Amino acid sequence: MFGHRSLATVILFIIVLFAHLCYNQPKVYSLTTLPNSMDEVGQHWPQIAGLGLLLVLSAFFSGSETALCALSRTQLERFRLEAKKSSLAIVRFLDNPHRLFITVLFGNTFINTAFATITASLIGTSGFQFVIGTILITFLLLIFGEITPKTYAIEHAEQWARLIARPLWWFSILISPFRSVLQVIINLLIPIFDRSESPTEKRITTADLKELVSRHDSGLQVSERDLLSKILQLSEIEAREVMVPRTSMISADSTVRIQQLTQTAQQMGVSRIPIYRGYIDNICGVFHVKDLPLWSDTEIQDLTVDNFLKMRQSSGRFNSLIRLPFHVPETKNISDLLRELTEQKTKMAILLDEYGGVSGLVTLEDLIEEIVGDIVDEHDTILEWPEILPADSPGYAFEVSGRTGVRAINRELGLKLDEDIADTIGGYALSLYGHIPSVGETIEDNNAIRFEVTALDGNQVSALILRLPPISTES
Repeated sequence: MFGHRSLATVILFIIVLFAHLCYNQPKVYSLTTLPNSMDEVGQHWPQIAGLGLLLVLSAFFSGSETALCALSRTQLERFRLEAKKSSLAIVRFLDNPHRLFITVLFGNTFINTAFATITASLIGTSGFQFVIGTILITFLLLIFGEITPKTYAIEHAEQWARLIARPLWWFSILISPFRSVLQVIINLLIPIFDRSESPTEKRITTADLKELVSRHDSGLQVSERDLLSKILQLSEIEAREVMVPRTSMISADSTVRIQQLTQTAQQMGVSRIPIYRGYIDNICGVFHVKDLPLWSDTEIQDLTVDNFLKMRQSSGRFNSLIRLPFHVPETKNISDLLRELTEQKTKMAILLDEYGGVSGLVTLEDLIEEIVGDIVDEHDTILEWPEILPADSPGYAFEVSGRTGVRAINRELGLKLDEDIADTIGGYALSLYGHIPSVGETIEDNNAIRFEVTALDGNQVSALILRLPPISTES
């Protein structure tokens, strides 16, 4: 392996060897005048050995650039905390990428030029020999000097970076006069092509954050890691996965009276009720219970929603009690939806399917529950879920609501149910049955998981039991 000063010595040796080989041009053989003895072949061992060494150095420079550039921000921050000299060299290179790229490109250019020159001196530079030489050089440099080392460096970036950092740093010191001249030229050329007012800022990506959170040495507690992981996964979850489906929405026609809306809100424990005109896909507003005190000085309880809207328009109290609905596509990820709800200063979004029909609704509470878990308020019924059957049962059983998401089931129970089949476990069970099941009917999937319907709400599976196969002691 290279020592911390060995590379500089090797490079100097290559330069001297390169000059010697160029000054003492060997005899060029054509295809019809090949060497006829081992002695003549042996005369060219310095050139052949030099080509092998040049290939190794080409791989060194190519892999070095790839390995250092493949390091993540969190790996770089970890190197900053280490006292090793190799870590210090890595940090210096990545803090000054111009030095890294000039060093690598200078070394690679010199090595490849020397390789081409020596190869040409061996097989000729004209006619058919030149074509063969070009193909040979290209093949050797691509396979052994570029593709192979770069592929390995990407897969083992940290190990490679630690190995090459110090030798590469010493080489950068060796060529510092040339590097300084090149840096001046680059600084003069960059403004010609780059018209931006300021350089692009380095930003921490979502991948960097995910890697940091997943590390056990990140300094985060388990609960903190779990919370941050859920936040980072919000962009991967679509709104329809957490929505209240259309069939479970509490809504009202615009012909109902305000008094009826108030009573419904109190009975169902909700603070907002979507209002539609004629049919559910034509939602025209959202009833807000908390706005009722603003109308305490008027007699509105006996008014229908339609009449109230007419009266409100004449009174000048716009967007009060019955507010405009906020529509979004059901495929919007909940990270963006959370931001948009904040910008719109609303706590409910009506979801639309690809045909423009209402598929459900999502509240701000639904989105927050994806991060912190179920929020139980005074209107919620506390369910003990999941329920594990006694140990003498042939497996484990969990009673779940049919509205529970398949993704949540997979996460909580460690299963691998196909999330593309349905968003909810009730819909997943329906796809297995192939018909509307009856209460008590069971079916088993390909993973030996038994589904048993315990409650139906019309054509919906509202509750069911999942019986998992026994867990072997080996697994």
